[in-house]
Amino acid sequence: MGERRIFVAVFKFVILIFWTMFQFVAIALVFNSFNISLIYYFVFFEIISVIFVIHLNYKDKNTSYKISWIVLILLIPVVGALIYIFSMIGIKRNFNKINKIELDKDVFPKEDQDMLSSFKNENKMRYNETRLIKNISDYGCYINTKVDYFSSGEDMYKKLLEELKNAKKFIFLEYFIISKSKMWDEIFEILKEKANNGVEVRVLVDYVGSLVVLPKNFKRSLKVNNIKLKIFNPFKIILNFMLNYRDHRKITVIDGTVAFTGGINIGDEYINEYKKYGYWKDMAVCLKGEAVYSFTIMFLRMWQSISKKKEDFSKYKTSFKLEKSQGIVMPYNSGPIKPDGAAEYVYLNIINSAKNYIYITTPYLVIGYEMTLALCLAAKGE
Repeated sequence: MGERRIFVAVFKFVILIFWTMFQFVAIALVFNSFNISLIYYFVFFEIISVIFVIHLNYKDKNTSYKISWIVLILLIPVVGALIYIFSMIGIKRNFNKINKIELDKDVFPKEDQDMLSSFKNENKMRYNETRLIKNISDYGCYINTKVDYFSSGEDMYKKLLEELKNAKKFIFLEYFIISKSKMWDEIFEILKEKANNGVEVRVLVDYVGSLVVLPKNFKRSLKVNNIKLKIFNPFKIILNFMLNYRDHRKITVIDGTVAFTGGINIGDEYINEYKKYGYWKDMAVCLKGEAVYSFTIMFLRMWQSISKKKEDFSKYKTSFKLEKSQGIVMPYNSGPIKPDGAAEYVYLNIINSAKNYIYITTPYLVIGYEMTLALCLAAKGE
């Protein structure tokens, strides 16, 4: 059965590649049908390519993005220019579709102005960082929130199962990967019990991340157990320039009072039940308190962008305050709903403000020129 699912996935990608090639060939044939000599045709696209390269040079994008497009356009001027044109049109159109339902700004709670004023006086640099995040992503600061850090997936998983079993109102899960695994089987048993006892359960998963690893009869098993499912950016037979935009988030929200996030997907390798890559070192956090509401908003915004149906955010807002606060907490998202670099900006800010040391641990280290430069300058400034 696993081989069949892999075959189906590969077959879909082959169809996508051939269909994409067919559409570009069709475009080329249309252009070829005009009675324009080859030399004029080539010169025309050379000029267009130069214009696009100049346009890219002044575009507000990172260096890696610019270089990738410039190389493609100069290497194959005609096809490269066409790909760039249709890509820009397609991406803009798809972003408009994703954000078709405008979000009411009242969804976001008002920040505590006394807290902000005090924070500004205590640490102006970090205060400015929170304003950057607020202006880019709309999400704000919270107090009265407890944060527990887990240095491994197995430690987080124990707490996750415990909190899922305590769910009374709703459970939201949003993951890049949900794979056939002991981890999913144990989570699913809890979700089934909760959903069949009146708890609202929703699951949102990325299409590409889970393409060949989803559990058997995944959609059907969720449906028969009253669990709602949405797939982010699935395969389409038409040319899709948004295929590279994926939902890499790993979020669980329980009753609006507890949230989990971090780098851990749902799969046995993430909790070291399966030594696929040796010992898997990833981290996660569990939040309890006011800041959980931001994760509720993130999930519902993504769900709304797929369903195209307006959500009642107030229905899922829960009053839950802790007497003691560990500090200021500010969840935010950076992803396909809003094409900005909020996460990168925050990391650059943190690196640039470092005074004594910078420690980074991650299973993935794929950084661009800007991040490399910031790290090098920080090291040289020692």
